[in-house]
Amino acid sequence: MSVTAKAWTVHVVPETHWDREYYVPFQVFRRRLVKMCDKLLAILDTDPSYRFVFDGQTVVIEDYTEVRPEMREKLATHIGSGRLLVGPGYVCPDEWLVSPEALVRNFLLGHLIGESYGRVMKAGYLPDPFGHISQLPQILAGFGIDNVLFMRGLGDREWEAAGQKTEFWWAAPDGTKVLAVFLKDSYCNAMLLGWRGDWWAEDPVADLDLAVEQAKAKLASLAPFATTRHLLFNNGCDNTMPQPDLSVVLARLNDAIPEAEFRISTYEDYVAAIREEKPALNTVAGEFHGAKFWQILSGILSSRMYLKLANERCEVRLEKYAEPVQAWAWVEGAEYEGALLWHAWRHVLRNHAHDSIGGCSGDQVHFEMLCRFDQAEQLAELLASEAAAHIARKLAVQVPQLPDSAPYGEMVVVYNPSSWRRREVVALTTSAPLSLDAVPPSVVVRDAAGQPVPAQVTNSRIGESRHPHPTGLATWRFELLWLADVPALGFRAYSAATGDQQPFITDLQAGETWLANSLLSVTVASDGSVFLTDKRTGQPYGPLNVFEDQEDAGDEYDWSWAPSGRILTTLGQPASVSLVEAGPVRASLHIERVFLVPKELASDRQRRSDETAELRISTLLSLSAYSPRVDFETTVHNAAKDHRLRALFCAPVNVRQCHVQAHFDVVTRDLGLPEARDWVQPPQPTHCTKGFVDVSDGRVGLGVVTFGLPEYEVKPWESGQAVAITLLRCCGWLGRPDHPARGYIVGPKFETPGAQCIGTYTFRYAVVPHSGAWLEADLWHHAEALRAPLKAFEFPLAERDGPGEIGYLEVQPHTIVVTAVKKADRSEDLVVRFLNIGDREDEAELTFSRPLLCARLANLNEQPISDLQPEGRRLRVPARSRQIVTLLVQLGD
Repeated sequence: MSVTAKAWTVHVVPETHWDREYYVPFQVFRRRLVKMCDKLLAILDTDPSYRFVFDGQTVVIEDYTEVRPEMREKLATHIGSGRLLVGPGYVCPDEWLVSPEALVRNFLLGHLIGESYGRVMKAGYLPDPFGHISQLPQILAGFGIDNVLFMRGLGDREWEAAGQKTEFWWAAPDGTKVLAVFLKDSYCNAMLLGWRGDWWAEDPVADLDLAVEQAKAKLASLAPFATTRHLLFNNGCDNTMPQPDLSVVLARLNDAIPEAEFRISTYEDYVAAIREEKPALNTVAGEFHGAKFWQILSGILSSRMYLKLANERCEVRLEKYAEPVQAWAWVEGAEYEGALLWHAWRHVLRNHAHDSIGGCSGDQVHFEMLCRFDQAEQLAELLASEAAAHIARKLAVQVPQLPDSAPYGEMVVVYNPSSWRRREVVALTTSAPLSLDAVPPSVVVRDAAGQPVPAQVTNSRIGESRHPHPTGLATWRFELLWLADVPALGFRAYSAATGDQQPFITDLQAGETWLANSLLSVTVASDGSVFLTDKRTGQPYGPLNVFEDQEDAGDEYDWSWAPSGRILTTLGQPASVSLVEAGPVRASLHIERVFLVPKELASDRQRRSDETAELRISTLLSLSAYSPRVDFETTVHNAAKDHRLRALFCAPVNVRQCHVQAHFDVVTRDLGLPEARDWVQPPQPTHCTKGFVDVSDGRVGLGVVTFGLPEYEVKPWESGQAVAITLLRCCGWLGRPDHPARGYIVGPKFETPGAQCIGTYTFRYAVVPHSGAWLEADLWHHAEALRAPLKAFEFPLAERDGPGEIGYLEVQPHTIVVTAVKKADRSEDLVVRFLNIGDREDEAELTFSRPLLCARLANLNEQPISDLQPEGRRLRVPARSRQIVTLLVQLGD
């Protein structure tokens, strides 16, 4: 198309992209927000043609009305009339770094808030996240949104598949399609038309001749790539004020540019206009992680890793424990604490804004994030414990005979957060009164029928209590481990009390430098490297858990090499190894290293300094009875700056692709870098995982499972390949102009010493050797077991009648996994969401503990779509491969 060939309709959308916090803290930006909203409401009151889009967020409305509560009614008037558009999300999140269910909560909360003001924008406006996940089309469609407007993420593959057009269909893995609009010239392409001054001027006055010049240039830039006569001008940018004279500017443009009609519009109207013309559009599938047009800034995957770890802890506590346990207690007659759960979620979701969770802001911003995470974690733990106490009163155990002098005796209720029965080790950290000179006694764990189960006490220590016991005794603290067998999405009761523990023989064996069970044998070399053999196939693996350290001459946005850099590893370096647990439930080796690395970059940032610093690295290497998984818990005392520390896991395979757990998906990623013709940022070999990374040739495979460690790379290693998991990436700048890998600055240049991550950090990860593919190896299930272990709740022993276990919901086949259980926000229904992780359509069979009174298929917004036909306690629902299915059910007695 050419500008002279036809008339154009230019949709000018007044908007702002509001960073709630970034290079300055939240309260500084909130002061600007209050000024902006005051001005915006004045414009809406005086210019009836004016409309405004608030960046796809609703948190800004909360932030404003907290200061100006008297403006709520005026906001509701403008939102309800469609002149001020808010939502569909709560914040503009980074999609890679948050959980898939957190993305659903973000849109759900955005809708609930928007509805309370009268209207929710149904445009998938996500202008600035650093790329986009494969399932975004299905998530948006689940909220009744049939479109997405985005800027970052296209590479050559996607651009060619789109026919080099800015409008195309984007297909999710299950086949769901939305209309995608690529903001080729950015979401700021028509900000402050005609304005020559500061971006954040409070009263800009346009130079109309300049506005005409700018508009003509934008028309010429956008027109060749459009599929219809409709073009989009975004009249706003980062934290900008609304343009008060926009109507005057557009009148001048309509006079000066006769081939185009300029109108104040919205993203909804723009998308509707494209659809009305029914253009022939290409279809693009997959995730968007290319940087042909706009930087992808993938270093945010590892910047300030402590934020990623805190976020994972909070998401797990809310999604896997607090929400479902509250829901099951509600089924049993308790109150569902929905308001408190949303209060906790708000703290977490506010941290999910892309510049926040990305770790690419000022130090004060990230300090305040930790406070929010702490509050969310406290609430989640409390709400899960209270609900578990209600359910515990429905369960019974045989109370063992205990002498009055017994220091410890409790009922322990174990919750399984997964939709399949789990038989694995559960851990309970607890305490009891004991004299300082006493020998810690044995603890016997019995099932509900009174039968002992394999158990062991570890990490036992006696010390003075912060709150002295009335008897004057000290406090005995210990960790109790036992092999639990817990029904799917259910509870099982055990008793735990001091007593004479009978010896149990399991398949677990251990020596000073080795561990073994019936499936695996593990040895540790003198340098701390781990080697294992899969007894089922005889296949050896290793070295594993080798640490690699390299300089980081980059910034919070992106890692970079230095021109004269150095890579160091722990291979050949001395390590101490000791046996610290020997079963029968779990055996563990402790590996201690002192890894000497350069202290920082040299002053010219061209090389690493000659002065060294110690990285003290200790790893607890554990193998559980009957388990095909080896667990690692590594603690790093970091005293160095300007470096990246990774753990390497070497597999005897040479493959061109790996399989990676993603958001409601398992994606296949090429290991080679794309050709990247004329990209604005070179492609990087690091990518994101939300659970596991698997390298397999179909015969031999190694899955690496992580908790809160989103960045990985698969790289060559001797005769095979190594999965590299980033533990720490330490840098001291938000943005650097002398960035060797990128070549230019992104963001403001100022120091962020907190991003050097000096201090002590603990990381959890695991390896699963296997034959066949990831699905046969149950890697999704292993990832969930690491992320959300069986959870033990402790209560006083009491005689009562009741079952020893309750399984509320079991799902078949194993390719169907439940991702959410909660009470619906708009009805008295139980929400159950599941995903088909298999590669073909299947029928999910759900078996509840109670008869189903009714069941309905729903969307992600928890709105019913159609009725289903339950069969007593069972419900059968077909699901396409990678389809996300949400149900609303009501259970009887």
